Amino acid sequence: MSTDQAEKVQSVDIFDQSLATEEIELNPESNAFAFPPPPPESGNPYRVKLLKGQKGWQQYPGKNGKPGYLATDIECRIIAPDTAYDDRPLFENFASTMLMQSSGTSRVAGILKAIYDTRGQGEKVPARTTHADLARLLQNEIDRESEVGVWIQWAAYCEACSSEDKGVEVRGEKKFPLNADGSHSGELKHKACGSLISAQAKITRYVALT
Repeated sequence: MSTDQAEKVQSVDIFDQSLATEEIELNPESNAFAFPPPPPESGNPYRVKLLKGQKGWQQYPGKNGKPGYLATDIECRIIAPDTAYDDRPLFENFASTMLMQSSGTSRVAGILKAIYDTRGQGEKVPARTTHADLARLLQNEIDRESEVGVWIQWAAYCEACSSEDKGVEVRGEKKFPLNADGSHSGELKHKACGSLISAQAKITRYVALT
């Protein structure tokens, strides 16, 4: 809602017979709570600008009483002028400084590297740093709304099939039904339980753009 619209909002008595409203037509059988279909995976990678998330930075406990790693959420706004996906938000729910033993790096470091390579000014992610300094570097990029590329994958979480120990997801756009126009529906009837589940765009990686 824009500022102008907000200023025009007023309280009304819905039982006032003089209240004027527009006649509308509804589809009562439609799912009012379904997410709109995510952008197609065929558009990968998408150019996005980074924006501040809702939760901000949070610290997670470390081992043996040591200070833990830091994590934040990020809104990634698609930049695709003259397309249906321009300004569509994608969401990074957990960008963390946690060191992954398998790769020796972190998700935050990977995001920074993709941003620096996109910018092409010779910037490097420091090899020796702290969780806080790494987080500050990323926050600087969020504050300046830096641009980077992202790859997405469709993913639908099934609450009925999931447990505290294991989450069950259906991943990949091709697993969702085809529409008449050749696009994929954002909803899927999960074979395991019959639940209707909705796809969301999950950011799988960040890449440099040329």
